[in-house]
Amino acid sequence: MKFRTIAAAVLALSAGTLAAGATTATAEPLRVAYWSSGFSLGFGAVLEQEKFLEKEGVEATYRKFSEVAAPAQAVLNGDVDVAFAAPAAAAFNLGQQGAPIRVILATQILEGRIVVPADSPIKTPKDLAGKKVGMSRPGSSTHAVATTLLKTLYDVSTNDYAVVPGNEGQLAQLIARGDIDAAALRNVTIAQIAKGSVRSIADIVPDWKKMTKGDAPPILAVALTRADVVEKRPEDLAALVKAMRAATAWGSANPEGVAEHLVKAANMDADAARNYAELWDVIYTSSLAPEDVAALKAENRIFVDSGATKGMAPDTLYATGPFEKATAGK
Repeated sequence: MKFRTIAAAVLALSAGTLAAGATTATAEPLRVAYWSSGFSLGFGAVLEQEKFLEKEGVEATYRKFSEVAAPAQAVLNGDVDVAFAAPAAAAFNLGQQGAPIRVILATQILEGRIVVPADSPIKTPKDLAGKKVGMSRPGSSTHAVATTLLKTLYDVSTNDYAVVPGNEGQLAQLIARGDIDAAALRNVTIAQIAKGSVRSIADIVPDWKKMTKGDAPPILAVALTRADVVEKRPEDLAALVKAMRAATAWGSANPEGVAEHLVKAANMDADAARNYAELWDVIYTSSLAPEDVAALKAENRIFVDSGATKGMAPDTLYATGPFEKATAGK
């Protein structure tokens, strides 16, 4: 791997491409991938357009994929170096298969609520027995976590209610029409439903923390790379972690800026973009502290038990070095 020479570094500094205190990076661009839909797009727009990686001294190129599983596969194939919003379930599956991939950051929270129509007689999750409950399809992360929470905390198993599978838009329509009794929906989706038409009977994140007896939330997506990239480009990966943490903080402090990026990058309606931006702190995280690793392992076990993944990934899946380097002394 070629490293930047002293002359090149001086030239880069004189050109203003390295911010003060930025990590020294390799001359080779870091190839970053993300899914061009869903919640990945919002963070990707902010990370890319605000040039957070460049501010850390790393030249980056971005590839957007239309399929949610494609960024993880691109990492595995060596087509990109990092996928910053790869599904956690995909990471678990690849890890247990022995693939040389590594998780370097938890990036997206598996958040949401179970909601019912405002005038429903259902008061608590225990009342879901015998009802039709909409949620994402079996095998998905949300399905695995939601069904586990219902069983563990509320003693309501999947045999007690009928699961109606669908995507977020479909489920929102079904509950609005009264075709289902309840639905597990993301907070962004709930924010776009007519105000006062639904009410929450369960919240995934606090329920998860209650079940696991920890402070870390369940994780929907992670930053994924390969073992050889961890070995050969530790400085770049530490810079990536710094950049993602800076982007997370920026989005939290600048909801209007987030909304503007979403309107430009995703052609999103201004009101929908603002709803999305206001939930930034609910959706995103940038951490791989010991409690996050423990939460990911607990999640992996739940996914195995539910059939969402085929086995437990080894401890080597979690490469905490870049996070530790990026946050040293903080």
